[in-house]
Amino acid sequence: MIATQDVAITPIQVAASGGGGAYTYSIESDPEGLIASDPADDSGLSIDSNGRITGAPTVSGDFTIRVTVEDDPPVRAPSTQVSRSFSMTVNAPTTVSALTIAEIDDITVKISAVQTNSPITPIQVSVSGGQTPYSYSLSSNPATGAGLSINESSGQITGTPTQRGTFTLTVTVTDNASTTANEGFSMAVSLIGDFNDDGAVNESDFALFQAAFGLSEGDDGFNAEMDLNGDGTIDVADFLIFVSHFPNAARFF
Repeated sequence: MIATQDVAITPIQVAASGGGGAYTYSIESDPEGLIASDPADDSGLSIDSNGRITGAPTVSGDFTIRVTVEDDPPVRAPSTQVSRSFSMTVNAPTTVSALTIAEIDDITVKISAVQTNSPITPIQVSVSGGQTPYSYSLSSNPATGAGLSINESSGQITGTPTQRGTFTLTVTVTDNASTTANEGFSMAVSLIGDFNDDGAVNESDFALFQAAFGLSEGDDGFNAEMDLNGDGTIDVADFLIFVSHFPNAARFF
């Protein structure tokens, strides 16, 4: 059998038959020190009264393990001992690096107060170290409105924000050894057309847009937030985008 130093083996059940009465089990190894006949010794493997071998090897190397079974026959009949050996190779423990999560960039998301919003560009969480497989979870503060979730096995974050605001999101990764690591990032969610950031797209925003209409990048008073199509000029194209996100667009036509 193959084992790893300081890692518990898969229990081995010794099967005995024949003889008379109850069986008594014992175990020993060569070299000495790997196998403890007394389970309380805690130095390696042991065998219980039911013939079940358990424990964790404490030394790496190749070993010969000998299991002895003795029966308990009726009075005046001699007891019988039977032994059987097997080989065990104990590998040195594998060095595992610390579980870490790569930095996740903060994101900015624009949503509409009147239109159906699109999901965010998926975010893939990158993890290294620890023991695979990994399990992922995601929490948010505030707890509602972020609209994001994480695939617990792949670590991909997806979803669509439902409320404006700034959210602090925390990814927690748990590895196969129950070690955890955390990484946080923020998501700023604002409304398209809410130029004064008061949480609504209204007449105040329209007044600000009118004041900046016709300006180009580099002009005094140019506000890139109002250049909704990103072409460097606040013009009719941006006005049409603004109107499409205004709760009562009909009033402009």
